[in-house]
Amino acid sequence: DRKPSRRDRLIVVALDMFTRYGVRRTSIEDIAREARIAKGSVYLEFRAKEDVFRAAAEHLVAEVLEAAIAAAARDGSLEDRLTELLFAKFWRLYDLVHSRPHARELIDAKDAVAADVLRAADDRYADLLVGTLTAAPKRGLWRPQRPHTSREIAGVLLRTAHGTAYGAG
Repeated sequence: DRKPSRRDRLIVVALDMFTRYGVRRTSIEDIAREARIAKGSVYLEFRAKEDVFRAAAEHLVAEVLEAAIAAAARDGSLEDRLTELLFAKFWRLYDLVHSRPHARELIDAKDAVAADVLRAADDRYADLLVGTLTAAPKRGLWRPQRPHTSREIAGVLLRTAHGTAYGAG
């Protein structure tokens, strides 16, 4: 195991603080104090708090996608694989939102700071669902009874998990 870099440690600390106290209430000074480094050392890694926020969002989605990729690669029934794939994303986010009072600020970032990060992660996650569904008939795991495409079925699963407004506008 390699020792995490100062940047990695700062991202983990910032993610923890953003989800506990909120983005607005967490300052660079707070992050530095919690990481036990000088404020100037934070600025050696990040230009501004928005950059720390973006890195924290990237860290969170990388964690979710890593778990989803592992779930998609597992052997087993289609039901088990889809369950694990959905669990990898939605249980992690559910748990985070329900255990941290300000986690939603990070996940619902619709602003320019991390919106593209979250959108790209959602697209990658949808591709994992589509790939899992597409491969299932070829592996003898599923015989679709209706002529829906894997992308349409993945869309239904995502709208069900996210809510019906998912992907609108």
